[in-house]
Amino acid sequence: MSLVHNQFNSPWSEDRIGTLKTMFFSGETYAKIAIVIGINRGAVAGKVNRLGIERPPRPKLSPEEKRAKRTAYAREYRKRNPDIIKAIERRARLKRLGEDAERNRRRKIDSATPLTDLRLLPGDTPAHERVHIVDLNDNHCRWPYEGLTFCGRKKARGSYCEHHAGRAYF
Repeated sequence: MSLVHNQFNSPWSEDRIGTLKTMFFSGETYAKIAIVIGINRGAVAGKVNRLGIERPPRPKLSPEEKRAKRTAYAREYRKRNPDIIKAIERRARLKRLGEDAERNRRRKIDSATPLTDLRLLPGDTPAHERVHIVDLNDNHCRWPYEGLTFCGRKKARGSYCEHHAGRAYF
């Protein structure tokens, strides 16, 4: 059995090809064209390739215009995705806190001042309330501190107390 191209079964009518060309030359993306025509993006890309058409060259933007375009896009992205932006900013803040702690650890510090108490955040467990690994039980928070000690508060979510779960599962 041989496969013969049947123009009547083709998804590409003259109207669709006209719409494709009009939208393509106006600068629309393959995805938008596909939505309007009602087929998938790959079919649009394939038809453009088979037709041998090319987009007209885009005008070159100056560095100031490029920067303005990027800034506008970033501003719009921040408006549409506030939760993602908050998570990214929180990760960056926690990373900075970690780098500060590492920097402090490398400094020569008076032995009377334990390192862990230098960077205590609000809600952290003070050194005298922490639980040593030997005394740790199933209900204790597993947030680690130096010297084989852990937070030791009552677990709330997963392996951590409410305070440390907020930091671990942001």
